[in-house]
Amino acid sequence: MDRHISKEEIVRAFSGEASQPDVVYAVPHLSHCRLCWNSAANVISQLKREGRLKRFGDGRAAIVALVEEEGRRTARLMRARAWWEELAELGPTEQIERVKLVGAFQTGELFETILTESRSVWGSDPYLAEHSALTAHFLVDHLPGAQFSELTKNRYKAAAMSVAGNSRRLMGDWLGSAAAFGAARNYLKDNMDTLEEAALLSVQASLDCDKGNVEAASGLLARAAAIYEKAGHKGELGKMLVQEAQALFIANAFDRAIGKAEEALLLLPPFSVFLVASAKSLVTESLAMTDRVDEAVRNFEETRHLYEELGEDFKLQSLRLQARLLDGLGSARESEKLFRKAIKGFSDKELYKDAFLARLALLESLFKRDAVLKAERLCEEAIDQLQKTERIHSQIIKVWQGLLSHIQSQRLKIYHLAEVRDYLARHWAIPAARPPFSSGSGFPGSGVTAPRLPGRD
Repeated sequence: MDRHISKEEIVRAFSGEASQPDVVYAVPHLSHCRLCWNSAANVISQLKREGRLKRFGDGRAAIVALVEEEGRRTARLMRARAWWEELAELGPTEQIERVKLVGAFQTGELFETILTESRSVWGSDPYLAEHSALTAHFLVDHLPGAQFSELTKNRYKAAAMSVAGNSRRLMGDWLGSAAAFGAARNYLKDNMDTLEEAALLSVQASLDCDKGNVEAASGLLARAAAIYEKAGHKGELGKMLVQEAQALFIANAFDRAIGKAEEALLLLPPFSVFLVASAKSLVTESLAMTDRVDEAVRNFEETRHLYEELGEDFKLQSLRLQARLLDGLGSARESEKLFRKAIKGFSDKELYKDAFLARLALLESLFKRDAVLKAERLCEEAIDQLQKTERIHSQIIKVWQGLLSHIQSQRLKIYHLAEVRDYLARHWAIPAARPPFSSGSGFPGSGVTAPRLPGRD
């Protein structure tokens, strides 16, 4: 097993005082140990300042050259971040004009900086993220051709359009999102099976999930995971497996979702708190959905401390999970209170999909307990709220009206609730061709079989 190299040993190696065997050990170790590399970079800078840095014709020369280039790149990135601070204050048109006119802005480091900033804000401000990504895309055409090949420029453009497409997805602009992803794929036609393609597949899968195409999303994520696995990117592979688990959960393939989430947990680093918590939550809820309540409770308790480290959205998810688990344990009163608190929280934050699914889970609990009046009131509350919400398509309201009608006429069955859950998970944002309770819908009573994911549990 490799041992780390002390600062004193590094000083001797680069000042010419080390023995040859020590140098032979140190050079390859520095190339793969980031901790010792950082120590070596500091030592090299210190020796250079003191005039004690020796130049050698062996591997030490490569280490010195790489350390110095890393320093120059860091300085370029710092300048790029300062330039972006200046550009960020301008509107999209002014940004493009400045990029076109100012040669100092035409660098790869500024492109990287803009794209990193775009990704950092796409969740909180997708409009800003899209504008920034399009500025980065424009910048690529002004990068010097002597330094950047056409192949590299196309990779950069694909990355920018992937960010723009995901930003549009988060705005609900499905057509614009698909167009951006199509443009990105065209740029990648000579860069297939690259990390850029894996990143594109991931965001395309998110769009497919939003549109209810979870089978297509699952296929895209499997392809992205294969690319990351081949490249040895364990963290990104873990992220893809979490996304796959989410798609499988939506498709009601709960056992397969558990398997993918547990695979992800073996790969994700502990500091990826959000992804770890997401994977553990998927395991917990999948266990609950398959009536393995005791296992689900234990899994939830193992995860509970993570929810405290995350934001309000995750705390609401925690409430919803606890409500489902309490329902499974037979604590109806406590379960209902937490469900209602979660529903209100999701609705206040306009997290409509989560609100729909939490409300339906409560309805299922009430139905199983034969609490008919409460179930009717819950449907009426949903209909009333939805009729006041502009951003919800009318088909959602009709589905809740169908639920209410079936409860009142005593025609509602447990399998209706399962199919409505599937509908809400897939079509909360975009109407289905044939919604539940409509003729020929593919839902129970229609005489048509709904499509199922291969291997679906």
